[in-house]
Amino acid sequence: MPQTERMNFTTRYLNSLKTPQCGRTIAWDATSRGLGVTIQATGTKTFFWARRVRKNLIWHTIGNFEDFSLDEARSRADQINAEIGKWKEAGCIGPVPIAKPAKALKLGNLFDDYCTLHAAKAKNPVKALEGAKWFFDAYLSNLRNRELASITRAELRDLHAFVGEKHGSVAANRAIQLLKRVINWGIDTERYEGGNVATKIVMFPEYSRERVAQKTELARIFAELEPEREPSRDLRDFVWLALTTGARKSDILSMKWDDLALADNRWTIPSTTKTGKPYEAALPPRSVEILKERARRQSKEGICEWVFPSRGVSGHLVDLKGAWKKLLERAEIKNLRQHDLRRTLASFQLKNGATMPVIGKSLGHAAGSSATAIYARPDFEMIEKSVKAATNAMIALAPKK
Repeated sequence: MPQTERMNFTTRYLNSLKTPQCGRTIAWDATSRGLGVTIQATGTKTFFWARRVRKNLIWHTIGNFEDFSLDEARSRADQINAEIGKWKEAGCIGPVPIAKPAKALKLGNLFDDYCTLHAAKAKNPVKALEGAKWFFDAYLSNLRNRELASITRAELRDLHAFVGEKHGSVAANRAIQLLKRVINWGIDTERYEGGNVATKIVMFPEYSRERVAQKTELARIFAELEPEREPSRDLRDFVWLALTTGARKSDILSMKWDDLALADNRWTIPSTTKTGKPYEAALPPRSVEILKERARRQSKEGICEWVFPSRGVSGHLVDLKGAWKKLLERAEIKNLRQHDLRRTLASFQLKNGATMPVIGKSLGHAAGSSATAIYARPDFEMIEKSVKAATNAMIALAPKK
């Protein structure tokens, strides 16, 4: 979570705080201990009080910036500090003075705090928050206004089974795992004194996905990607870039012009991947052609830092689910996900003679620990040659013009 240094708050200073492009920013007051202000990407500013008490962070929302004057916010923060001081002088007997009673704590309130204080500190906070909120809204929203102490394990078993039947075993498992993490975090931070009812629920077995697009399927996809059939330029470009670079969906849609070296056929993907390290992806001619065309169009419409700009909070596209679903329906293809395009490039590399170290390096996988992996370190020219050969094999399936 981005933070500023502690400053002596003034109304003028608080009004001058800039709205972040995504996520939220925190400013701390140097006068009243624990007093701070959050600035959301929507422009909303909120006074809060937060301090570590017995090594645990306690957070208390004071109110919106528009509803409280700075003096009122400081007065409330000083009052809380006084209550904490008296509690410590009495030997810290009983619960923390401003802690929420366990029975009154609702799941939705705990989840919101979890997003603000925990998930926002992830390596990729935007992605972590989007994922957590999406799963919560999709599968756990019916429990939002329930008091946490009233939720039973039997309810969660039924919920797990229902989601598994309707949306698949992976979605069901992830929903329960998210709930378990949120409750454990609530217990660790002393927001909740009960037990974790999300434990001891037997997860559905999961298997490694091996789906790739077959040659006949690729031919139908390419046919449907022709401009006269597919109106979305973003989808057309995304599918081709996914197939020809093997990059993850999130990396492609958050691609920045500054990370591209089109003259050298390179794309430096920043450290937002699973490994936490940046890596270089090779750009075959087809990818370079697409990116140059997007740059040309953006130069007319107004250049942006993102290759796939959007008016959303993140500033770039985050998904193309609707257009992707319609594409598959027209191509009469089932059970093919956007991430399977990444695996498809790897399969074509393998068919064209690429070694496993070269394939792993081109996809940004962490190096293996075996002796073979230590010595077999492919250079960029090997990766570029492999990606180009696999790409040409796929392009050969596209309609000829």
